[in-house]
Amino acid sequence: MYDTQTSLEIRKASAAMEFGKAVKEFKLDKSRTFTVATEKMKGMDHGPNHTEGDPLEHSQLYVAELNSYLKIHAQDFSAQEARLLRLGGALHDIGKAGTQKYDAVSDRQNKWVGASPQDIVDAKRLIYTIAIDLSSGVYKDRYPDLEPEVLAIRKEVGTYSETKLQKEFLRLSADVVSEIIRREVDLRDHRALVANFRDHGKKSAEMARGIIQEAQVELSPEEQKLLDYLIENHMQLLDLADLSVEDLSDPKKNQGPLKIFEKLFVDGEKGMRSMNEQKIKMLLALTYADNASTHHKGESNEDRQKAFERIVHALTELRSRMAPVLEKETQDKKVEDVLKEAFREHGSLATYLMKEKGKSGKEIGAATQAVKKFVQEHVDEDLETLYEKVVTFAQTF
Repeated sequence: MYDTQTSLEIRKASAAMEFGKAVKEFKLDKSRTFTVATEKMKGMDHGPNHTEGDPLEHSQLYVAELNSYLKIHAQDFSAQEARLLRLGGALHDIGKAGTQKYDAVSDRQNKWVGASPQDIVDAKRLIYTIAIDLSSGVYKDRYPDLEPEVLAIRKEVGTYSETKLQKEFLRLSADVVSEIIRREVDLRDHRALVANFRDHGKKSAEMARGIIQEAQVELSPEEQKLLDYLIENHMQLLDLADLSVEDLSDPKKNQGPLKIFEKLFVDGEKGMRSMNEQKIKMLLALTYADNASTHHKGESNEDRQKAFERIVHALTELRSRMAPVLEKETQDKKVEDVLKEAFREHGSLATYLMKEKGKSGKEIGAATQAVKKFVQEHVDEDLETLYEKVVTFAQTF
């Protein structure tokens, strides 16, 4: 799937045409929100993670890579699923124009930027200085168009204590500070100051709903819900590429990824939960497209391919670890349901053991565990017969 022969520039030209086909297919150009957002994405600083180009060029490559994946894995997707993925691919980063922030480079990004410790200190100081100047009104006359946003920030931070004020003001003023940086700062002088797009998945999903209404794309409520999920979570699996085989075998290191897997792919109430195979395969398709279309500095096509293979391996391992957890939950619920029904007229098993058998304290606990074990061993038998067996077994205590 990974094209190791064609140059990036040729692939970008072809990708632009494929993106145009998606726009035409869903009539996205009828949406003013879409048109304005994509125009803003052109030439935008895409940060150190994207040497392939601006957010629009990345989105075009993304759609092309997704189409390649869908073609090869056609048997894995229904026509409805493929359509939803193509729509999600075209809109997955539409929120980047509204979420661009400038931050001091992270440790992970710094392997591509190469900022010194002093560069990072200077970047943080610059952000802080702009925020303080903003709060004191330095930019009021220079940028009157920003004043309504600034006033809103001041009103909100006015309720905070002094110890909380600095941190909260920096957080609330991030949009305005970033806008001032875009207008005033020569980024060539600040290696450690980089563009980021935190929470752009949520923003993209929010904007996508409006775009779909404007373009009059027909989606059922279930399709809209799934599309929201796909766009909002399209980046969630990318970090799995950083997990080594050793990490996956270490319960402490895979605890976090396992919780993410559970949140993303496990549906239903406890005792009746199951893995959503549709979500797994569809989100994996978007993960492939994002991984294949994101070019880090010094990274080759082979590097991206190996990264995706690690993601697939990690996903497989996490799936295998989640399966017995869900099986145990289901088994435990079956046992509890049998005990509840078998001792319904007594109130509960514990009440039966106390009133009918004269048990107390640790005796009730030990007897309860023994009865539960008995139920586990016979839980697949006919229920009506099993209820009688369980009561008869409990009578032996």
